[in-house]
Amino acid sequence: MTTPSAIAGALAALTGGAAALLDADGGVVASAGGPVPCLPGRRAAGAAVEAVDACGRPVRIAAGVHGPLGYAGAVVALATTAPLPADALPAVAEAAEVAARYLTPYREPAGEPAVPEAPYVVVAFAADVEPLLLAAAVRTAWSARGGPVGSAVADGQAYVLAEPATAARTAESVVADAERVLRVAVHAGVGPVVEGAAALPDARLVAARVVRVGRERGDRVARLDGVRPDVLLLALGEAVTEQRVALPGVLAPLRAHDEAHQTEYVRTLGAYLDAFGDVTAAAERIRVHPRTFRHRLRRIGELSAIRLDDPDERLAAHLELRLGDA
Repeated sequence: MTTPSAIAGALAALTGGAAALLDADGGVVASAGGPVPCLPGRRAAGAAVEAVDACGRPVRIAAGVHGPLGYAGAVVALATTAPLPADALPAVAEAAEVAARYLTPYREPAGEPAVPEAPYVVVAFAADVEPLLLAAAVRTAWSARGGPVGSAVADGQAYVLAEPATAARTAESVVADAERVLRVAVHAGVGPVVEGAAALPDARLVAARVVRVGRERGDRVARLDGVRPDVLLLALGEAVTEQRVALPGVLAPLRAHDEAHQTEYVRTLGAYLDAFGDVTAAAERIRVHPRTFRHRLRRIGELSAIRLDDPDERLAAHLELRLGDA
């Protein structure tokens, strides 16, 4: 993937000097080749032009970067040798087009946002881009709609705190705007309603699981209420993995038998548990005769020692099946 650092490095090599990508406020996003050229005294229009920077040093090349959300910054290069290469101006103009996906008109304010006491939700965003770029695009898009209560970056994802009544609807619009800026798929997960800072860490973890489940399902915006069972199973699976718990389950002998003899005992058990013990419905689901299905259940009991008349054993087996699929 092309990165801001790669863009700056290529321009620095081309001009034999320094190059940088700057945001709309003049902040350095990436640089290479030496002292960073300052943002031109006037905002560069779009095409690459020779200019003088605000510090009075010769900025040989400058090109403005503009995205769907407005002026996004500039690509600047300071040549230390003359004349400039013949292809320098077109190269900077092309770099400005590429840089549009990394630069946004928003710059994160200094200091930590205050966590409100009123109810809010945590919304997580995920995309295959640098987390800080994702966070800037999300914050910019949300700010155009009144602004989130707060924002942060953690574990490779962007998060915002938002008003519960409008969070999901706003997230849909923010995802669309962020995708236009970043030119990659963006997903959002709307977490639970919480109050105060104490509940924030747990809410963030839930929102992260919601967006992960949503990405796997292909949902641009996933809501906790719509994916709650999958989120619970994901959390249980994470707990098992983190604690390195070996599941003392019943599936191992069934899986081994299925692999060795081309049987379908694991599938049969899953259908039975999904159908709440309704043999007729379960047999229809996997398209076998109920008599065949009952025979398979007897063999499952013999092979695994599971007692299907015990509700705790049924629950444990069902969890083992679902966690294995998660």
